[in-house]
Amino acid sequence: MKTWGSFAASVAIVVSILLLNEVPYRILWQNQAPRISYDGIRCYLIGRSTPESLIFCPDANPPRNRVIRDNDPLMHTSGVTESIFSPAGRRP
Repeated sequence: MKTWGSFAASVAIVVSILLLNEVPYRILWQNQAPRISYDGIRCYLIGRSTPESLIFCPDANPPRNRVIRDNDPLMHTSGVTESIFSPAGRRP
């Protein structure tokens, strides 16, 4: 019985360390991104490598991250940079 408690505590500590390694970085420092519209859905441009871009669409069905071509006709830029955690009703 003692071994399962120690094991569970060890797993909890490892999971906490992994989450604390990435989550604060994204929430505090890397949460601003250019807002775009992709096929009418609010998205954010979170990465770019010519000729492709990585977008995050918080209002879309999973998967919310997508790789698209830079010249994709469904992508329209808005010129606004905001937090990827902005509420859905907010418009420029």
